[in-house]
Amino acid sequence: MNDIPTKKTDETTVVLFPKGPARVSDTFEIAFHGIMRGKKSIIGRYSIVPLTDRNPATFQTFVRSLKPFLNRNYTVVPGTRSAFVLPKSTNSLEFAVAIDYDKANTYFKSAEEMNIRGSILSIDFIRLLLKTQLQRAGVQI
Repeated sequence: MNDIPTKKTDETTVVLFPKGPARVSDTFEIAFHGIMRGKKSIIGRYSIVPLTDRNPATFQTFVRSLKPFLNRNYTVVPGTRSAFVLPKSTNSLEFAVAIDYDKANTYFKSAEEMNIRGSILSIDFIRLLLKTQLQRAGVQI
């Protein structure tokens, strides 16, 4: 039950989290960083990458305004939690999305019934979770 949710078929691999990268604003984009197993959920981690051709001071202001909201879980969809984190191992800002194992298994069963290939969640879903959490925190992007 605690296996990382992926299902290999003869044609392709079905994965839960999309790879990205995806532009979120004029200041930054998100890029898939990896997957971690939790006790009750699978966690997809996305690095928040500043756009180099923009003003770096804008990104620094964004990160400073986000610090009071680090590690606070936010739930929009039942069984799905998200949070901004600053892991000690990478020391770079990340957006983490946790999906409960039972919810992930339901997603895979539905994908199998609907013959979905590739990633089950869309990068737009991840981007909207991020934007919703920023709006709730009152952080401007």
